[in-house]
Amino acid sequence: ECSKYGEVIKVVIYTEQQGDDDDNAEQIVKIFVEFQTSKQAEKTIESLNGRYFAGRLIKAELYDQMAYQAEDLSG
Repeated sequence: ECSKYGEVIKVVIYTEQQGDDDDNAEQIVKIFVEFQTSKQAEKTIESLNGRYFAGRLIKAELYDQMAYQAEDLSG
């Protein structure tokens, strides 16, 4: 769906457990989409932020570029 808004360079799916109890912890899914231009990324954020996908609320925002390049996706 993101390719509607521009040229997608890379997609990274990151998951983490929220909380200490592994059996009952909520799973957080973060999807990082790298675009050819920042304008394409901004257009995607405007279109997807606040929508629901597969019953989950999408929170779309720009991510710190230094953290992304260092593969620190937990932030």
